[in-house]
Amino acid sequence: MVGLAGMLMLLAVQAPLAQADGPRHWGNGQLVWSRMPLPDYPERESGTVQAELTCVVAEGGRVRDCRVDRLAPDRTAFGREALRSMRRARLGDERARPGDTLTFIIWGCAPDSAVERCLKIDWPTPVQ
Repeated sequence: MVGLAGMLMLLAVQAPLAQADGPRHWGNGQLVWSRMPLPDYPERESGTVQAELTCVVAEGGRVRDCRVDRLAPDRTAFGREALRSMRRARLGDERARPGDTLTFIIWGCAPDSAVERCLKIDWPTPVQ
């Protein structure tokens, strides 16, 4: 007879195997970039700007079909710049396979901002 702890352990070990064939979703900071997305800072902005993007992993470390999920501030032009920067970005992580999805946050500050004043916006963690 297998106890509850044994069943949970069995599920934890078998779950990744069951998902190995289908697309996976990667969260912020889980993959390594060989060429980071480096968006230009919009001229009309001031202070910290942030965009959360979701992309589909393509061949050769590229990403495709990127979309902006959230922006801060809400009406910033930074989302457009973040999407544009994805054309040059490359993943350097062999764990990501074509068809997987990736959600991550890009943020930046005005070029004349002091580093200590350039704080990352504190968004709550999305519920999965």
